[in-house]
Amino acid sequence: MIVIADTSPLNYLILIGEIEILPKLFGKVLVPKAVWKELSALNSPDAVKDWIVAKPTWIDIHSPTLIDETISLGSGETEAISLAHELQADLVLIDDRKARIAAIDRGLNVAGTINILESAARRGMVDLRIAFADLQKTNFRIAPPLLAEILNRSS
Repeated sequence: MIVIADTSPLNYLILIGEIEILPKLFGKVLVPKAVWKELSALNSPDAVKDWIVAKPTWIDIHSPTLIDETISLGSGETEAISLAHELQADLVLIDDRKARIAAIDRGLNVAGTINILESAARRGMVDLRIAFADLQKTNFRIAPPLLAEILNRSS
């Protein structure tokens, strides 16, 4: 399975202490150089910078051969979508709404942080209520009614 990750899902899974569900769900995860650079930025949370320093073996840094210039998003999203399209990835981990639409328009399958946590919860890897409570302590944006609906659906 080829899985490409954008910055946001990695960032939030690190912040809530659930980053290790990714290799359990997907094995290797490909991360574009632009995403790695965003995670390494000076303004990144300390937990994220610490994680970057000890790069896990299940992460492969890989950049696209060609950048899709028709994508008008940030460099991380653009490289993630370009790489996923180039490699015919099975899944792109991406949260940004416009980026998800751009990926879907290119025939890619997408999953965001919430989808990842739901999938892990179905496999007994994470307590969804705790994960969502931790996520709400970050600057992750999701409408509370939607969060409640997801929790009710998964109960």
